[in-house]
Amino acid sequence: MTSENTFISKVKCIVLALLPVLGMYHYLAGISLGLFILLLFVPIDFIFGKGQWKMNWNIIGLVSVFIIVNIFSYHINYKHIQYQAFINNLLYLLFFMLISSYYTSKEINVAFFEKVLLFLGVAFSIIVLIQAFNFLIRHESISFLLPLETDLEENVDSIQFNGRPNSVFQEPAHFAIFMIPLLYNVLSKKKVWLTVLFTVSIFLSTSTYGLMLTLIIYLIYALRNKNGKIYFFLILIFCALLFFFFYDFFQAVLDTNINKTQESMDLTGNTRFMGGIESVEFMDFFQHLLGIGYNQTKDFMEWHYLAGASNYSNSFLFSFYAGGLVGFLALLYFLKKTYKINIDKIYFLIFFLTLLTDQIIFNQNFLYLLFVIYFIKPNYNENSPSDK
Repeated sequence: MTSENTFISKVKCIVLALLPVLGMYHYLAGISLGLFILLLFVPIDFIFGKGQWKMNWNIIGLVSVFIIVNIFSYHINYKHIQYQAFINNLLYLLFFMLISSYYTSKEINVAFFEKVLLFLGVAFSIIVLIQAFNFLIRHESISFLLPLETDLEENVDSIQFNGRPNSVFQEPAHFAIFMIPLLYNVLSKKKVWLTVLFTVSIFLSTSTYGLMLTLIIYLIYALRNKNGKIYFFLILIFCALLFFFFYDFFQAVLDTNINKTQESMDLTGNTRFMGGIESVEFMDFFQHLLGIGYNQTKDFMEWHYLAGASNYSNSFLFSFYAGGLVGFLALLYFLKKTYKINIDKIYFLIFFLTLLTDQIIFNQNFLYLLFVIYFIKPNYNENSPSDK
């Protein structure tokens, strides 16, 4: 391997690790900055790499189903789907399919990729601590979003988190999605200080998703390890002390999470879990079979004068809206095939629970979690050869 090739390999790992952040910023027809940069690396791979075009057929199969179904679905739902939106979504699906299937089938420098992830995890966690302390002392929110002139600026007002730290992400839940796999990584390798830092940052983010997944990870660790129960109870005590010392901060943001928890009890009123569920009764047989179009739930609901119109729901419902029963079954089959490969099943569980609680289908978080699943293998040895 040449030094130039090694350098390119490391830069590529950095971009892959930063995808959840870079994926928030869009420039061309909904194509994110992160995916665009990954596209630029494809010809570089052929020039300086082995020049082999390998594809992940599991991902190709999943996205192809949604592409084909959406072509048929457009002719069924043409009344509420704008032609340009249909073309943009179709091009995005094609683009995502090529990029995701290409990179998840590549060999990368796993050791360096993992180091970059942990470095980013530390940096993003420190930012959360800064945001929490600043809100506690000055009662002001600090945004660390990148000053890029992109579509993200249109949503700046909705990103104001009223004291809830979100690091460099649009919302605390997205920060938690990035951090949860890293928390499991350092916990399983008994990296105590990183475990404490990541746990504290997720706790301070007040993300309901983050808190729930943190608890699940610690419970699994307690059940699978000899001294896990002691470790689990020490963490509970530590979190209780943290809550005591940061009481004013948590009191300031507690109402938001209480409301979210109450909404979670009523699943039909919770957009994150059951958004768009009202549209199901207005769907005919073919729409149940083939869906109402990718990212078209909002337009479909507005067409039928339904309140709370949005494209937001959990990923399983989204797959049904976007691809009907065919799309939903395709997602289940994809998960079944993914589960059977040589992966750490806890990373798969994190992926599954994220799909269950948030809409990440074919976005940067979906791809990030796939990178973690495919690249960080069970019992991974940091001294093993990489990037062959």
